[in-house]
Amino acid sequence: MPQFKPMSPTPAERRFRAALVKISAIRAFMDALTSDPKYMGSIRTAIQEDGKYKRVYDEYARTGQVAPLANENESFSLMRFRSRTGGPAGPPMDGDYNDKHVYVCTAQRTLTVHHWLFLHPTLVIDLDKVIRLRPARDEIQQGSVSAWGVGHSGVCWARDANRLDGDGAFERTFICEFKEEGEEIAAGFTVEDPKKFMQVLEQLVPGIRAGCCETWCVR
Repeated sequence: MPQFKPMSPTPAERRFRAALVKISAIRAFMDALTSDPKYMGSIRTAIQEDGKYKRVYDEYARTGQVAPLANENESFSLMRFRSRTGGPAGPPMDGDYNDKHVYVCTAQRTLTVHHWLFLHPTLVIDLDKVIRLRPARDEIQQGSVSAWGVGHSGVCWARDANRLDGDGAFERTFICEFKEEGEEIAAGFTVEDPKKFMQVLEQLVPGIRAGCCETWCVR
């Protein structure tokens, strides 16, 4: 009997199969998200395992493109945070500070940093746990910042490649030192309006800007 070779799947069939695999993975992710309150790793775990995602960070720094999985992870982490803690959701209230990088909630007295580490994309800092918050240029040189991930200086940077390009983003970059899980952690991030950002924080926590440069000090 003649032997027949199995037909190769068409491009459309391959795309369909890939879509099914992706949907299956997303469903499994969502099941874990809703059933396991510890699914999103702790801050300590996110820092300790951050080196596993160096390739993702390097690709972003080189091309400016964010890996699709990172975007999905961020969406799910924010969804989980909102559903479990009643975290930042809806339009900001009067007196809050909000931009694409951070959100200061006056009602909950929290600073939310978006696009933080891969395993902990939504970082919510209790303002009562803040040790100090200063412009990055008061702490480190511009060449020491990173576009994303735990840097050589130990600062854990939220995603923003612009701070490497000398377009002024470094001048709008802050480092917040805070206590969490018995450890002191430094988170670096960008803001769009430094003066307004510091004004809102200073009203909530007088003296939080201790040691900041005069450029952003609230008079």
